[in-house]
Amino acid sequence: LIFQWNLWESGSEATGLRGGYPDPTVLSVLCSVCGHWRNIALDTPMLWRNIQVRRRTPWLRHCMRQSRSVTLNILFLATTPFVSAASSLWDERYRIRELIISDATRGTVELIEMLLHNSMPALEVLEIDPLFDEHPILALGDDPRALPALKNLRLDDIRLDWQRSGLAMRNLRNLELMGDFWGNKQPSFRLFMRCLQGCPELEYLYFYSVLPVIYCGRQLAEDGPVPVVSLPNLESITFKRCLDFQAHDVYHILDNLMLPDSASIEVHARRTQVGPAASPPHRYIDYVPRGATFALRLQNVEKVDIYAPSRLVFETESGGETKIDLEDGASARIDYANEQRMQDMCTLLAGASVSNFANRALHVSQDTWARVFRLFPGIQDLTLTASPYVGEYVPGQITAALDALRRDGAGLCELNVVEIEHGEWSPELFDALIEALQARANRGFMPLSELHMEIIGRDVDDPEKVAMHEAYMDRLGELVEPSSGVHYED
Repeated sequence: LIFQWNLWESGSEATGLRGGYPDPTVLSVLCSVCGHWRNIALDTPMLWRNIQVRRRTPWLRHCMRQSRSVTLNILFLATTPFVSAASSLWDERYRIRELIISDATRGTVELIEMLLHNSMPALEVLEIDPLFDEHPILALGDDPRALPALKNLRLDDIRLDWQRSGLAMRNLRNLELMGDFWGNKQPSFRLFMRCLQGCPELEYLYFYSVLPVIYCGRQLAEDGPVPVVSLPNLESITFKRCLDFQAHDVYHILDNLMLPDSASIEVHARRTQVGPAASPPHRYIDYVPRGATFALRLQNVEKVDIYAPSRLVFETESGGETKIDLEDGASARIDYANEQRMQDMCTLLAGASVSNFANRALHVSQDTWARVFRLFPGIQDLTLTASPYVGEYVPGQITAALDALRRDGAGLCELNVVEIEHGEWSPELFDALIEALQARANRGFMPLSELHMEIIGRDVDDPEKVAMHEAYMDRLGELVEPSSGVHYED
């Protein structure tokens, strides 16, 4: 245990990448403590299996000998020692389980391909980062028997040759592709989807920056529809910092995937989608998938959180979470943009049986709130959040919703919990809340079971305001179920 702890700690500190890859000097130090410790180290192959290579390839060969027949995990922090160790890697390729290479060049990738194409039966993890401004292309190979154990593939600024890699990816669980390049070397949309279809065990898909495919809509128009691909084991798919012009490609991909209802989806734009004042295409909503697969997910939405300026998060009955960008947050017409975002949310989720709705600091009008309440009459838990930052509070952020609840909340008979967060203490806020709850009582609705209030700005030194506050709290207590009551926090 002493040996294992020291090796793990040194690996975490030295690489900054992951634990388990010890600093080469640590094993040397442990071996020099005494003859007994040295014998323990030399007779324990598992201590030598995780190899961090910086410059010294003799160290790699020494670890390979000492590890005997156990599987190997090798981390190259530079490309030079990898090239120097090519022959040793070739001889031991059958027992390499994890291979991580930094600063790879095109020549390095060619050597990697030689290993991959000639069978690496134990390889489970492959991660490659290139040198700056190098964008080499990697082909995993056409032989499905060459990489039978490959489960995790992570490429950063490495182009994947989909045409010559699909057969080697059939057992993948995790695929992470990151890069900031695009052009005319992307696979066709049909080929890309066919490769995904060949990976039925996928659990995690992560695309950072630019997507592998481009102009999917144009290809579909020219070549016809692509069969829907089922990924029954997928837990998460993420499109991170994708370029705004590829928004439609993201949703064509989603529209052609059959995912479990419990799977999580995240779409995050590098630059938020084109705003209402810009030229077409206008908004995110223009690209939302309309096919049956994604529409079913939208119909099953149960929980909705909409965040300022333009983030929408919703969750299905099975717990599958979807995170998307709604619209441009840089427009000078903030009020108009906020109204449009909420309207887009209503359009997107029309027909869903939403029971939990939270507005996180998005300021919209009473009329827009009225539409929300008409669209989602099954809301049971309503959360209203004002901006928590000093100087950013907008009067009416919360009272607009309460006024709509008073005037247009006739359909919200199931409302059970109301939470107010970061509201600014004012008579207007409390009057609006009391009037909304009184209107519910007048309609014969059951009182709320819980009312949670997190309020800022209450003056506890002014006797008149203290008395006013206590009167408000007494009145609220009459309008809320006594067993739970009102939960108030300054």
